[in-house]
Amino acid sequence: MRDITEKIIGGRKCFICAVGEGGFSVAPVVYMGVSERETGSIVNIIDGLKKRTDKAFIINAFESRDWNADFSPWEAPPVFGNEPFAGHAAHTLSWLRQYGVLQTEAEYAGAENFRKRIIAGYSLAGLFSLWAYYETYEQNLFYAAVSCSGSLWYPGFKEYFDSQVESRVRRSQPGYIYLSLGDQEARTRNRQMSQVEAITRYVDEKLEEDPGVCGHIFELNTGGHFADNEIRMAKGIAWALEQEML
Repeated sequence: MRDITEKIIGGRKCFICAVGEGGFSVAPVVYMGVSERETGSIVNIIDGLKKRTDKAFIINAFESRDWNADFSPWEAPPVFGNEPFAGHAAHTLSWLRQYGVLQTEAEYAGAENFRKRIIAGYSLAGLFSLWAYYETYEQNLFYAAVSCSGSLWYPGFKEYFDSQVESRVRRSQPGYIYLSLGDQEARTRNRQMSQVEAITRYVDEKLEEDPGVCGHIFELNTGGHFADNEIRMAKGIAWALEQEML
């Protein structure tokens, strides 16, 4: 089925869809941050996933009304335009843990049998995905993180990532990381954002040192930041769905 159900969970609008043939009590659940009015994009991502995997899955695309605030891990000055980053990612992650995950899986997935969660996002939501994976690392909240064209140029993120990898021991449930980028994204006059490819490649290489990551991949796509974003998301989530539990 591809019917999308719109629900309010913990005060936040969510678009939920179960795809595949039965077995949803143990199917992976994909949590994906999206901006307002992205229902069409969600349908296209689901269609792209169905072309790339035959795995059953549930997707909860949760809506952000303030993109720069909801997915930024700490405060930072503007890097484009005049809007600063408010650093409310901790609030978003708290909502996921207290409401999004619990209610979605109780109703759709059967929380008592659940083992596999994926956190996914594009652009700043892709940064949030990787950050959320590490913030909940020891609790094994997410089995995989998908960061497509992730804003890894974000001020302070490289230092944060280094500290996380260097302080970790092996998780009881090793996880997976998917990174992707467009090959034109670093070609910008914005000094901060022009670092995105170098930092993304650095993160991919550094993941070799993380004992809690058993698989990772970096894909370089054709085009800039806004090219084929739905295809990129479908590719990344499909890769995560295909990874085996250890």
